[in-house]
Amino acid sequence: MRKILLGISVLASLAFLAACGGDGSSGSSGSDGTGTTGATGATGTTGDTRTTGDTGATGADGTIAVPSADGLTITKTSTTDDTDLTLTSIAAFDIKIVDMDNRTVDSRERLYVYEGLADKGKSAPWDTGFSSINGLRVATASGDSLDPRLKTADNITLTVTQNTATVHGTNYLTICAGNEAGDATVCDSVLVNNRGIGNELET
Repeated sequence: MRKILLGISVLASLAFLAACGGDGSSGSSGSDGTGTTGATGATGTTGDTRTTGDTGATGADGTIAVPSADGLTITKTSTTDDTDLTLTSIAAFDIKIVDMDNRTVDSRERLYVYEGLADKGKSAPWDTGFSSINGLRVATASGDSLDPRLKTADNITLTVTQNTATVHGTNYLTICAGNEAGDATVCDSVLVNNRGIGNELET
C-alpha cells in the first residue's frame, strides 16, 4: 500500500511541475554577419602596337637643260679708242645686242657677260655693270647679267661701265645665254680694243 501511495505522490508532483512551467524566454537575435569584399579583378592585357608604315621612296631629281644657242649678234658701236692705257683697265664703251629673244615671265634664263682673252672666251665675270641701257625696262644695271624678260625693243644698246680690274690681256667682251644648269654652248663676243695691251682701233 505504501508503494502505491509513493507512486501516486511522484505522479502528482510531476503533474504539478508540468502545470507550473511557463513558456521559455526567446533567445537573443544573432548579430548581422559581415561578408568579406570580393577580390579585385585581373588587369586586362595591353592591345598590340600597330607597325609604322614604310617611308615613301624619294622622288627623282629634276633636270635643267642649258639654254640653246641664242643667236645673239654683238657689235661695238663706239668709234673711239680705249682711253684707259692702264694694263688691266678698259674705258667705258658702247655695244649693240641684236636678236635677243623674248622670255616668259617665269624664265630663269639670263644673259651673262664675261671678260675674254680670246674671241668667245670667258676669263672672268664682267661685273662692273652698264651705265646706260636702251631696249630694256631698266635704265642701268649692276653686276654681270642682263634679264631678257625686260626687253622692250628688238635691239638693245648698252654703255658698258669702265672696268678697272680686268684679267691681264682681256681684249673681248663675251655674252652667253645661261641658267642654273650653265651657259649655252655657243656665245658671241666683241673685240674691245684694249689699249693697255696695245690694241687700238684702226682708223
